Amino acid sequence: MLRSLMEAEQRKSYVDRHTLKVPQWKHCGVSTTGFRRSLHDRLQTLSDSILSLLTDGSGLSRLKGVIMAAAFRRGCGVLRSLSHFEWRAQHTKASLKKEPGLGFSFELSEQQKEFQATARKFAREEIIPVAAEYDRTGEYPFPLIKRAWELGLINAHIPENCELSEQQKEFQATARKFAREEIIPVAAEYDRTGGLGLGTFDACLITEELAYGCTGVQTAIEANSLGQMPVILAGNEQQKKKYLGRMTEQPIMCAYCVTEPSAGSDVAGIKTRAEKKGDEYIINGQKMWITNGGKANWYFLLARSDPDPKAPASKAFTGFIVEADTPGIHVGKKELNMGQRCSDTRGIVFEDVRVPKENVLIAEGAGFKIAMGAFDRTRPTVAAGAVGLGQRALDEATKYALERKTFGKLLAEGTPQKDVTIKSDAPDTLLLEKHADYIASYGSKKDDYEYCMSEYLRMSGIYWGLTVMDLMGQLHRMNREEILVFIKSCQHECGGISASIGHDPHLLYTLSAVQILTLYDSINVIDVDKVVAYVQSLQKEDGSFAGDIWGEIDTRFSFCAVATLALLGKLDAINVEKAIEFVLACMNFDGGFGCRPGSESHAGQVDPFHTLFGIAGLSLLGEEQIKPVSPVFCMPEEVLQRVNVQPELVS
Repeated sequence: MLRSLMEAEQRKSYVDRHTLKVPQWKHCGVSTTGFRRSLHDRLQTLSDSILSLLTDGSGLSRLKGVIMAAAFRRGCGVLRSLSHFEWRAQHTKASLKKEPGLGFSFELSEQQKEFQATARKFAREEIIPVAAEYDRTGEYPFPLIKRAWELGLINAHIPENCELSEQQKEFQATARKFAREEIIPVAAEYDRTGGLGLGTFDACLITEELAYGCTGVQTAIEANSLGQMPVILAGNEQQKKKYLGRMTEQPIMCAYCVTEPSAGSDVAGIKTRAEKKGDEYIINGQKMWITNGGKANWYFLLARSDPDPKAPASKAFTGFIVEADTPGIHVGKKELNMGQRCSDTRGIVFEDVRVPKENVLIAEGAGFKIAMGAFDRTRPTVAAGAVGLGQRALDEATKYALERKTFGKLLAEGTPQKDVTIKSDAPDTLLLEKHADYIASYGSKKDDYEYCMSEYLRMSGIYWGLTVMDLMGQLHRMNREEILVFIKSCQHECGGISASIGHDPHLLYTLSAVQILTLYDSINVIDVDKVVAYVQSLQKEDGSFAGDIWGEIDTRFSFCAVATLALLGKLDAINVEKAIEFVLACMNFDGGFGCRPGSESHAGQVDPFHTLFGIAGLSLLGEEQIKPVSPVFCMPEEVLQRVNVQPELVS
C-alpha cells in the first residue's frame, strides 16, 4: 500500500526538489562495496519518496491514511468497530503495482547476494557430502564450523566495533603472522577486528542455506548466535570487546544457558539461584538441553537473583556472562538426540560458581528482558532454518521421484498427479490451520484464559488471539462465553479492567477488554458507565492520562483513553481540547513524539513507538496539526553519524 502511494507520488515533480546527501560509508574491514552502494541508493530513493509525500498537502493526508489504516490498525489494534472513520474504505483502495518504481524494494543487496551465494556453495559442496556421517556418529562438526568461521558465516550478528585491547592486538598480530607465513593463506575476512554487524534478515539468508545442507550443523552455528545475542544487546563496551572480540579472532563457541528440567519457554519458572556476596555472585542450579554446552568457551546464564517467589519476572532475574572453565561448572554427557545428532546438547550443573559483578549484563534484575530480547532477535533465523530444511526435503523428494521406478514407471509418472502435485497455496493453508489450532487450544477449558499468557499480558494476548482468529475466519472456534465471563471478572469496582483476575486495573487492559467486547458485540457485559468514569479519573489537569491511579503520564496512555472512549461513543466525557494540547506538546521538532513534553529525539524517549500512538490519538480526536515526520527520525544513531542531512529538511 505504501509502495503504491509512493509510486503515485513519483509521477509528480517533487522528487527532484529534495535530496538526502549520503557520503561514502566508512570501510568496516570486509568487502562491502556493493552493499554500501546499494544501501546508499536505497536510502536516498526512500528518503526522496517520503519527502515528496510530506511536502504535498494531499501527500501528507494520504501518508496519514497509510499510518492509520496499516500501522495503527495493526500495531494498536483498533478494530473495524471504529467503522465510522471508514479508514479501510478511504485509505486502502490503491493496489500494489507490479511494475518497478519507487517504494520498498525486496531485491537483495549485493552483499546479501554475496553472503547467500557463499552460504549456498558451502552447504552444497562441504556440508552435504559429510552430513550423513556426522549425523550417524554424532561427532561435533568442528571442521565445518571452523570453515564457516573462515568464510564469515559465523558471528554475523557481532557489531563491527568489538575491537581488541592492545595486548590482544599484539597477540593477534603474532598469531596472524604465523598463520599467514607458516600455515595457510588467510581469507580477507581474517583481517577484521570486529564482526560483520549484519542484521536479522541477513542472518536468515545465511541460516536458510546452512539448514539446506544439514540442520545439525546449522543448529550448532545458530546456538552460537543465540548465546552472543544477550551480550550484543545488553553488554557494555568492555564486555563486548572481551567476549565478542575473541570470537572474531578464532572459531570459538558460546552457549545460551536458560532452559532447565522444569522450565523451557516458561522462563519465569527458572530456579537456578544467584546470591550476591561482596563483589561476586554465587550461582547454584541446573541447566538442561543446552546446545553447544560442552563446546562453549563462555555461557550466557539466566538465574533468579531475587529470592522472593512473588517478585515479578521483569525484576527477579539477572543475566550473567560465565567463563566455561570457572570452578564449580559440571558439564553432563552428550544427549542422544532423535535428530540433529551432531549438535552438542548437554545438561550443565552450576555448584557454588563464583561470577564477578563485572560479568552482570546491564544490572541486577534486567535478565528477563535481556533473554526475551535475545529470543526476539534469533527466532526468525530458526524459522529460516525450517525454510531451508523444507526446500531440501522438496528437492530430495523430487530427485527421488524422478529416479525411482515402480511397475516399470518413474514415481513421478506412475502416481496420479493429484497425489504428487503440491498446491501453490498449500503452505499457507497448512500454516493457517496450525495457527488456528494453536490459538483455539487456549479456549478448550474453563479458566484457560487465566493462565494462557504472561500475567501482565493476558488480556492483550486474548485480544490479539481473537483478532488473528477473526482475520482467518476462525473466530467461531473460540469459547466466547468463557471469554466474556473472564472479562467481566476482571472489571474492578472503580470501572477499570485488569490483565487478569486479581491484578490491578490499567488503561491498556481496559482498552483490550473493550476491543474484545466490541468484536463480540457484547459491550454490555461490563459496566460501561464505570469504565467511562474510570477513564475520566485518569485525565490530569494538563490533559494527559496516566495508565493507572499510581502511574506516570505517557502518550500511549492518552491514546488508550481516547480509543476506549471512541469505541464506547463517549469521547465527550473527557476534556478533548486539553488532550489534544498535551499530545501536541509531546511532538518534537522532527515530527517524532515522545512519552511526554520535552522528550528529546534519539535519546530513547522519542521513537516510532510513541510517534505511532501520538498520531493515532490525534487522528481519533480529529486533530489535523501533525507535523511531517522527517525520515531522519527513523534512522539509527550510527546511520545519522554517517549521513549529512540538509538543515532545512529538519527545520
